[in-house]
Amino acid sequence: MKSSESPQDIWWDYQILDHIAKDEHVSQRDLSQRAGIALGRTNQVVKRLIRKGLVKTRQINAKRVAYYLTPQGFSEKIHLVVKYAQLTINLFSCVRELINQKLDQLIAAENIRTAAIVGTGELAEAVFLSVQEKALTLQRVYDKDPVRERWLGFPVHGLDAMPDDPVDVVMITDMNEMNDDLESIRKIGRVVVEVRELLSEQLATFAGRINEEDPRRQRITG
Repeated sequence: MKSSESPQDIWWDYQILDHIAKDEHVSQRDLSQRAGIALGRTNQVVKRLIRKGLVKTRQINAKRVAYYLTPQGFSEKIHLVVKYAQLTINLFSCVRELINQKLDQLIAAENIRTAAIVGTGELAEAVFLSVQEKALTLQRVYDKDPVRERWLGFPVHGLDAMPDDPVDVVMITDMNEMNDDLESIRKIGRVVVEVRELLSEQLATFAGRINEEDPRRQRITG
């Protein structure tokens, strides 16, 4: 794998290979929808995988072709899982460093002592560890659309559940735009930090994909 490949390229390649492995009769439109990739980009990824000898096509009829993985394609899919896992670890470390730096600044400038987290994905776990490391008191956990009652032992509240006393800092870990909810979030704490603003554009895009696809979102329940 070329070192110049971006995290997005790695993720897209894996997604397309994985969905083709599951269903050889899948169309490019199906691949686009299942992988969450734009149709034009899906076409580019499929063509690249065919050129690399990872995917081949078989004509079904005049209008349809079937895609299937070559032995090299199956091998590459496994390799991409390992590569993606390593990127996830690297991303987690980068995010932790950025969060720690921001919290250090706020401790020095704003004398923060208490915190709340908005969001319960993998990035929230990074914030949770940083909050603990900086000896801040995590008072509440929120989610825009709560899908679980507890997260890492904390009750999960909706954004409409306002505390009696605002915390010092609110860390928003949801990678989606939260503009419509900022008014409610500002009532939770006096300083609001959006993690997505701490990240570069490329890192934020990849982090958002991890946050959406992380299987731990399903298995961490308390």
